Amino acid sequence: MPQIEHDPSPTSQRVTLKFACSAPAAVFDFGLIDASLEGAIRGARADEQERLARLSDQLRQLLRDSGRASLVDITPIAREAQANNLQACGGCDMHWAQHQLAIRTEYGSDR
Repeated sequence: MPQIEHDPSPTSQRVTLKFACSAPAAVFDFGLIDASLEGAIRGARADEQERLARLSDQLRQLLRDSGRASLVDITPIAREAQANNLQACGGCDMHWAQHQLAIRTEYGSDR
């Protein structure tokens, strides 16, 4: 059960949730599967790659700040992860997390 902290100042509406324990999480970078003709001809756009990198960093920071997850360093497998489509690799992300990063994994999907 999370602890709720409220900023006591009269004008503040800030409420923070603090969780007693945090689960380890391997957060892989966001990727964009561009199936357009332009993407096939020109390849990945630098501006899109920069936005995806910022989005990945923002997600990691939100998880850190929430206290709900303790992030695992994915540096040992980052190149391999970036070279694969993690949506279609048959669970390679789970395999890497369990065997190379030695963490327990759970998988969720939204379709």
